[in-house]
Amino acid sequence: MKNYYHHFLVISILLYTVSLLLPSFCFGRYCEDSFGLFTLIMGALTFFGGGVYFTWLANPALWFAWIRFKKPIISFYASLLAVLFSWSFLLFSSLPGIGECGSFLEPQSCDSVIREVKSGYYFWLGSAVTLLAVNSYRFIQVKRIRSGAREMKDRSL
Repeated sequence: MKNYYHHFLVISILLYTVSLLLPSFCFGRYCEDSFGLFTLIMGALTFFGGGVYFTWLANPALWFAWIRFKKPIISFYASLLAVLFSWSFLLFSSLPGIGECGSFLEPQSCDSVIREVKSGYYFWLGSAVTLLAVNSYRFIQVKRIRSGAREMKDRSL
């Protein structure tokens, strides 16, 4: 029986690529869009700022899960981290230190409230969830095979 796991990997990568081209959220008084590619680049520069910026860590976790896809257990845990990090974005209501004033020196005058989560975010989250779903199935299969092998070994003794 041929497995089609790699198709889900391709779907995950495609969803991620589409997410880079779409607005992921809007913030500020005028609901300024933040597109996925811009968010990816700025997230890499600001994730040390803590809080909402830690959600950017979903990206390297997802990349690592793709790279290690042939290792189901490692890929499973990496994709689980990617889903948790990306989902955590919904727990935050503002971007600290960023707004229309564009200055970290005057955060009081900046309106950095996240007004709306847009389609790019959901494509990004969907990419991680798709990979987690296929990795969960593969993880369970590996665990069953390993437990079956242990039972066979115990019976032979």
